[in-house]
Amino acid sequence: MTIANRSIPISHRSRRRLRARESHRTTAHWNIGVIVDMRDDLFTVVGEQGSLEARVSFSCLVVPALGDTVSCLDAGANGAWIGSILARQARTGHATVAPLHLSTGPVTWNVEGGLAIAVKRFSVDAEEFHMATRSIDVTADRAHVVVEGLRFIAGAIKLIASTLSSAMTRVQHFSESHTRSTTGLDRVSAGHVEVEAETLMHLKSQHTMVDGSKLVKARGGQIHFG
Repeated sequence: MTIANRSIPISHRSRRRLRARESHRTTAHWNIGVIVDMRDDLFTVVGEQGSLEARVSFSCLVVPALGDTVSCLDAGANGAWIGSILARQARTGHATVAPLHLSTGPVTWNVEGGLAIAVKRFSVDAEEFHMATRSIDVTADRAHVVVEGLRFIAGAIKLIASTLSSAMTRVQHFSESHTRSTTGLDRVSAGHVEVEAETLMHLKSQHTMVDGSKLVKARGGQIHFG
């Protein structure tokens, strides 16, 4: 059995492509350095291998800041990218580190098991805020809500409190049935009180007093006392 060894000729264009690929492979390397300057979307990173201009990679969600120690991928002529932030120095005169800013663009977190956040202070500043959940439980010692307009729609509302105080310019209440029970004093103080019943108005108590400093007037088709 004879095995023929045939060599396949390689063109000059293919050779150039192979050399370019090999050059890219050999020149691309990771570099660790410190950010010393920022201009628009370019960051100047100084490390043991010198200085380079790098951009933030798509996978780096945190925006770098001055003084950060970062890990950069130096691809030579193709550019350099900051892949991750390794360390962040504390601010001058403060014990806390610099604030963390996420990069621009939509960020979506999909967590199957659950997400727990334990912080000393939590703040959300957004033009639009949307939350959809099957159940929500909020526990707070104090709550302060300031809104220009509030529309609340619920199937059933249950409010339990020791003290309820409200100050409103105008109140409108519409219901098919309204029942109120007060064990102590129920008092209404107003400049003018008007009670109107379409069919029947019933007042019942052990002692009933009607006091008019100037006039007491009763008018009806029939008036019965006793």
